[in-house]
Amino acid sequence: MRRNRLLALAILAILGLATVAPAGQASDATRAERQAERALKAAEHAAHREAVKIQREAAQRQRQEVKAGKQAQRHEKQLVREAVRHALLEDPHAVVEVECTRITVHFRAFNDVAESPNVIDQKVIFKQKPGPGPTYVTPLTSYSFEGGEATEEIPIVAPIGESSVVLRARFASNGIKGGFNVRAALTCPPIPRFALQTLQSISGPFTTGTIPGTVGETVTYESVATNTGNTPLTFTGFSDPGCDGAPMGGSTSVIAPRDTVSYVCMHALTNADRTAGFFADAASVTGTPEPGEGEAATLDSSGVLVAPIAAGAEKPKTEEESKKEVTTSSAPPAAASPKSGVLGFSSSAVPSLRGPAKCVRGPFTVSVKSAGVASVIFYLDGHKLARRTAHSAKGGLISIRVSGARLKAGAHRLTASITMVPGSPTAKAVVASRARTVRRCATAKHA
Repeated sequence: MRRNRLLALAILAILGLATVAPAGQASDATRAERQAERALKAAEHAAHREAVKIQREAAQRQRQEVKAGKQAQRHEKQLVREAVRHALLEDPHAVVEVECTRITVHFRAFNDVAESPNVIDQKVIFKQKPGPGPTYVTPLTSYSFEGGEATEEIPIVAPIGESSVVLRARFASNGIKGGFNVRAALTCPPIPRFALQTLQSISGPFTTGTIPGTVGETVTYESVATNTGNTPLTFTGFSDPGCDGAPMGGSTSVIAPRDTVSYVCMHALTNADRTAGFFADAASVTGTPEPGEGEAATLDSSGVLVAPIAAGAEKPKTEEESKKEVTTSSAPPAAASPKSGVLGFSSSAVPSLRGPAKCVRGPFTVSVKSAGVASVIFYLDGHKLARRTAHSAKGGLISIRVSGARLKAGAHRLTASITMVPGSPTAKAVVASRARTVRRCATAKHA
């Protein structure tokens, strides 16, 4: 019995020793956990301090960038102000100021002759810098005013960056003869601008005026978007609710300054149009500049009207036709007006657009008669081909050569924007359009 008691006591002693060892190990683990927690908190504090440091540095850089941007804007404005001051021209008959978006001319000391306006011929020349950059010359225009003085504003858009702008003026009016050249050095920012104009035609020239149409006739609409700014634009989202079907033309390419893109569509006049008394049409398009050069903008063209009449009814005569009838009936035969002509132009009529009558496979020529024409811009499917002036005329024709082999099979639209020579120094330059269709022959199928 005693032996068994001693054995039990020994076992209990061994068990007591066994229970002491795990307690020591637990205390060591607790210390390691605390150390790990302290190390983790220290790492978290270090990461927080680093994040705060990075944020402060980023905020400082942003403040420096904003400051540099404001300094650049102030410097740019100072350059523009200096350019305007340098462009100031004192002349006995004019004071000229040149800016990036306009030229202001204050004419003075001219003779005031009753019913005899003073006429100034002028043109603007842009020269891109530095080096042999491109040169652009605007067409010669005339400005007239009554009295001895007047102020003219010529809207311009000078090229991006450094450029020189020249205004040349000549006058021989009411006993005053002279002229001046003013040159300005400009530094201009991007100026995204464009214009949208819709013209219409029913078997005749394109016009922005109201024209009579018979029910069943088809009206052809041409909407021309012109990049009038100094930065490239991309035209998208063209819309014309008056079209029967999808419009033709347009371009996904970037349109350079002073270039154009055209959209063409058609509408067949209906009895509903006749009942309403008119059919109005207007288009819209969005022009988007290059990234960082301005915001996108959407323009609507001015509406054009057609006055429909019933099928078989006689069309009312236009104002121009009525004037011709009166002139022809009241004047003797030898002095009668020409059978064709355009009000405000010389006696020459706006010429038609000439092109191939049959389908084409290779190069072909497109031309207009040069009589009375100042310049012509040729388009194919809304894409500008070339601009030609009367100086390039040969054999009485202003022509270009088109590569028909590159066209897709089917119909293509040729358009010519024709600027006529004004009939008098005071007449405004008027632009008329002519169009025709050319077909690319289908590719022959081989057996």
